[in-house]
Amino acid sequence: MFSKKRLIIFIASSILLLVITYNLFFNFIKVSGYKIQKHDVLNGITSTGVVTSPEEILVAPDVTSVISKRLFSEDTYVKKGQILAYLNTVGAKGALEQAQSNYNANYYALRDLQTEPRLPVLQISKEQYNSASEDVNISQDQLNKAQAKLNDAILEETKLQTLYKQGAISLRDYEKSQYSVKDAQEAVNIAKRQLLTTNIAKEESKQNYILVEEGTKKEKILSQKSSLDASKGSVIVAKDNLDSQILRAPVDGYISDRLLNAGEVASPSKPILRMFRVEDLYITAKVEEFDIKNIKLGQDAVIVFDAYPDKAYTGKVTAIVKSVNNITGTFDVKVRLNPQKGLKYVPGMTSDVTIITEKIKNAEIIPRKYVYEENDHNFVYVLNGNKAKKEKITIIPFDNSRVLLTSPLPNNTVILYDENKKVKDNVNAKVTDYDSIGNTDGRIK
Repeated sequence: MFSKKRLIIFIASSILLLVITYNLFFNFIKVSGYKIQKHDVLNGITSTGVVTSPEEILVAPDVTSVISKRLFSEDTYVKKGQILAYLNTVGAKGALEQAQSNYNANYYALRDLQTEPRLPVLQISKEQYNSASEDVNISQDQLNKAQAKLNDAILEETKLQTLYKQGAISLRDYEKSQYSVKDAQEAVNIAKRQLLTTNIAKEESKQNYILVEEGTKKEKILSQKSSLDASKGSVIVAKDNLDSQILRAPVDGYISDRLLNAGEVASPSKPILRMFRVEDLYITAKVEEFDIKNIKLGQDAVIVFDAYPDKAYTGKVTAIVKSVNNITGTFDVKVRLNPQKGLKYVPGMTSDVTIITEKIKNAEIIPRKYVYEENDHNFVYVLNGNKAKKEKITIIPFDNSRVLLTSPLPNNTVILYDENKKVKDNVNAKVTDYDSIGNTDGRIK
């Protein structure tokens, strides 16, 4: 009897263990999971956009002439000053060569006048001036020596005067020293007169050298200078005329249309081509009427061109046309692209434009389908070990498929979703796949 009771207990325990094991490892529902991560995100309004040019530039020559050579093609980028076409330059080149020849002739004629008289005459007058300068130096040296002798004689006379008064020398010896002073003074006077004479001679030779160097052709030189100035003016006019036969790009930009070909006549009223400046281009975005309240001047924008789908460019909202198109229900927003090296875009190109309306720090964005509603409250199922746990949350809409948690959950929390709606509080759950919705790293999707 005892053995039978123990057997019953053993069988019951085994069954209970099997039930527990089944519930733990085999009785679960398969669900999708989403791991919550905090990120800085952008919220925006996306619409289609078209590259628009406010004004295209018509490029025409300043003169009427035949196009001899074209150096451009459509849809090419050119730099300001780049040569685009040559007109009839043959006559203009001939006129420039003749004007340059006249200028050269007048230049050398003026140089000949300015270098006369001939070198031998000029050399003689220069040597005379140098000789007079040397005479001045000699006279100055003689004056210095005479002055030194006079100083010595005066000292000697003073000394002998003292000795004479003491009776140490005779009157005769004293008188000799006085005569020596007079002789020395006369020598100084003669040296001064000589220095004055040589200075006068030096100044005369200097003036003579200047006169010889300048010559007597001042009137001729002035006349020749006038001729040179006139020929220089003719060269400038001829260069301007030749330059008018060369068509250059007025700005940096793209050539959109060729209007004339080589052999045709171009004029100020008949332009050769049409072009536009890249910096003048903007994108016209068509935004839905109900979004008008969210669009503001200065907002950042992200642009993806259909021609360059793998790269995003940036810009700013610069104008809002608050007039709704009755047919499309949209209004126009002008977006100016930021300068970006290497970007080639032309009027008519289409793009997706996302205008950034909100920037959120440390946001928790989750797919809308993970949110359940009950009694006017929102909640999610959180994976707690192997079980689903019901967690109350508060949310606000983020876009059409996502919501923003205003009651944040811990980072890396896994929330659950079951399309068959079998997930309940405290049921066993196994995540078989994880959702990824993008835009959690700050990019627009």
